[in-house]
Amino acid sequence: MPKVLFRAIRTRSGYPQWPNMQREVEKTIEGTIKPELLTYFTRITDLWKHKVAFQARKRITAQGITLYVYPTGENKKLWTWTTLGTKPHVIVPKAAGYPLRFRTQYKPRTGRGYRYRGPGKAVGPWVSAYKVQHPGTKAREFEKHITRFYQPKFRRHMENALRRGARRL
Repeated sequence: MPKVLFRAIRTRSGYPQWPNMQREVEKTIEGTIKPELLTYFTRITDLWKHKVAFQARKRITAQGITLYVYPTGENKKLWTWTTLGTKPHVIVPKAAGYPLRFRTQYKPRTGRGYRYRGPGKAVGPWVSAYKVQHPGTKAREFEKHITRFYQPKFRRHMENALRRGARRL
């Protein structure tokens, strides 16, 4: 039985140079994507009383490109509680003998979407108690909305970076 062999005939300069492509991708992530994502995250917390700082870390492996954006600083727990929500829990006063004083309802101005419209407002009558069962908070899922909004831009930046890397033969 005869064998058929297919072989690509290309010049040496026609092969992509992977180090150039990797350098271009890293440069795009560091110079364009990382600052844009950090501004999206900080824009959400611009009007918060307790500001949250963010940092980003890139990871390029054979399996893919990962960019982690995470909160830092003393108020990072506020971001976690807001974006992931909280479970029902008990609240007790810090100092014994002093009751908690609070309003019974809270109206958030931020919905479950990407747009942050300022801090919410406590409404309702004032109440005092020594122990409170907090009902928990709904997750705002900021990361999910930022990812969905930024994904087309990320894809476009990466395609352009790969094209620039391929042109540098």
